[in-house]
Formats: sequence, C-alpha cells, structure tokens
Amino acid sequence: MKQKINGIIRAKNEILHSVLLGLFAVVLLSACSAKSLPAGFNEDAVNSQAKQVVTQLSNQEFAPVEAQFADILKPALPAGTLKTALGAMITNLGEFKEFGSSSMGSSENPQVGKFAVVVIQATYAKGKATYTISIDEAGKLTGLYMK
Repeated sequence: MKQKINGIIRAKNEILHSVLLGLFAVVLLSACSAKSLPAGFNEDAVNSQAKQVVTQLSNQEFAPVEAQFADILKPALPAGTLKTALGAMITNLGEFKEFGSSSMGSSENPQVGKFAVVVIQATYAKGKATYTISIDEAGKLTGLYMK
C-alpha cells in the first residue's frame, strides 16, 4: 500500500512539474536568444535577486519566493505550489554548497513586457541544479525553472 501511495505522489509531482514547465515555456524559450539586459535593469540587482531566490529555494523557504511572483503567475501558481513541485527535488540534492556560473539575458513578450533572465548554476552536496529565473521591470518573478 505504501509503495502505491508513493507512486501516486511521485506521478502527481511529475505532472505538476510538467504543468509548471508548460506555463513558463513561452517566457523562458523567448529569452534564450537575448544577450544583454533591457534598458533600466541593473545587472548587480538582478543577479543578487536571482541568487536570493536560489538561496531561499535551497533553504526550502518557498513563501518568500512566492511573494515575489508577478501578478500574471499568481493564479497559475497558488501558495504552496513551489513546495509541492520542487521540495522533494531540492531535498534530494542535499545541502547547498555554492553558486556556479551564471549568465544574463533579456526578452520581451506582450503579457509581461521586458524582463531579465538569469541562468545560474548551483552546487549541492549530492548534485547540481540549473535555475532559470525571469524578472520583470518591477522586480517581480515572471518565470522560474529548475533543472
């Protein structure tokens, strides 16, 4: 019975992760071709915010990250969604060790406007993760992906 319940939970988490990927696909894929930040964005501030988000997620502090969501994300990602989607993955990675390489770019779409995109590597005790974090002009998160 326990194995069946674990299998259902695992399947639910996989489905939720897929839904999150779908919600962010347009934002994230459109950002891949950009090379520099949009006018008005501060590179240090964007990089600092992205690292703060990774640190909070690594510490399983999901509420502060959810509080940074842009209004466009809130209906699709109600409170508690991040913990359900990412909590087990982060736990399996173990203790956060350090940031690795990072890169920044920008993009624009009609729903969000201009936004910065930070791709940042993180090293953990049991593996590595790559985070893609999109931040709008108001400093709100418009995209978040962990791989």
